[in-house]
Amino acid sequence: MDRFHDKNHKMKGKISKDLEQNIAYLEAVFSDCNDIVKKKFYVGKKKTQECM
Repeated sequence: MDRFHDKNHKMKGKISKDLEQNIAYLEAVFSDCNDIVKKKFYVGKKKTQECM
């Protein structure tokens, strides 16, 4: 068990409406994973919606 998982090995974190909070959480969870690639991109008709 670590700070991201409970005793049943389920993730403790919750999904937020704030993209930056979600990104920060996932970066912390996967900080020891060298095979995870993060890429920021934009979607939508005007390419204004940020995604990751």
